[in-house]
Amino acid sequence: MSRRLTALCVPTLALLSVAAFCACKQKSESTTSKSTKVAVDEQQEAPVRPASCPEEKPADPLLPGVTTEHRDPQYWFGVLEKTHDLDEVLLSAAEVKKLNQSIRVPRPGFFPQQDLLEPLDETTFLNKVSERFEWMKGKVDKGEYVKDAGEAFGRPSSTTLSPEFHIALEEVQLYCAASSVGFYDADATSKRIDRNRCSNAHPQELIEVLAPWSGGMLLARTATSWGFIKSEVALSPVVEEAQARRYAEGPYGVLSKDIVTSTETEVGLTRHTRLPLANKKGNKAYLATAEGVEQIELDKNTLMPTTLALTRQADIQEAISNLVTPYGFGGLDGGIDCSRLLL
Repeated sequence: MSRRLTALCVPTLALLSVAAFCACKQKSESTTSKSTKVAVDEQQEAPVRPASCPEEKPADPLLPGVTTEHRDPQYWFGVLEKTHDLDEVLLSAAEVKKLNQSIRVPRPGFFPQQDLLEPLDETTFLNKVSERFEWMKGKVDKGEYVKDAGEAFGRPSSTTLSPEFHIALEEVQLYCAASSVGFYDADATSKRIDRNRCSNAHPQELIEVLAPWSGGMLLARTATSWGFIKSEVALSPVVEEAQARRYAEGPYGVLSKDIVTSTETEVGLTRHTRLPLANKKGNKAYLATAEGVEQIELDKNTLMPTTLALTRQADIQEAISNLVTPYGFGGLDGGIDCSRLLL
């Protein structure tokens, strides 16, 4: 739903995942025949799990066989430069642009990015909302999902949609249902996989708010998803279509490091934040705040264009930089899941 293909200087990221596990040794009595194996009495109490083998355990900072050196891109540059040209262009700037454009093309089994500037068919969209509600209710009724207490399928506060463009000023969670209550697989052992978390919008991302909903929620959509957001999330004032187009279509620059702007109202922005460029030179960008949208000036080493060619060195650099990015299903706690590596 993870930063994204068009929000990075590279069109794709190498997904580096870590898994924590523990090995549990369980003694068992040998048997002389398969016929002597019997089912455990249902009334028998489950054995107490030893402290050395918990069901879940935080991953160690470094997995076995991995050193701090392995997490430094310079190490891999040294290894690969012996057999590969690190400056070799894997994708030209034109190919990067074409690949970015392709994620908007509908095709079977693929959910393309949405053009928020295109007119929305209100009846069709509200039917999609009803269909999603019925599908989620069916999962609960069949016992496939377990839902936290609370109303999840409220009604719109208005019978018509009233679209408005805003810019997210913080991480904004999009919920699949019209509530933040959790939905979990019936056999789930952790609540970190919440099926009600559809996606999230990152700071400085365009959001189209479509209608107020009951329970203090707003029906909204982004280029990559749609769902419900809490009415109290931090958004910019309404932006006009011309400004929304800059955020929807670019061209963009991406921050190469965390910064705090020197604007009248200081704004903290993290590395990978994508901003629409405000001039051809590429050293000015548009920044949304609680007061509106303004221009800021940044040096070329801080605001990187997204139209660069992809080299082997840039690919490795970007992949390694995401090692500490937490996994978050549907954007949980600001993390990314597999889809966000490509969006």
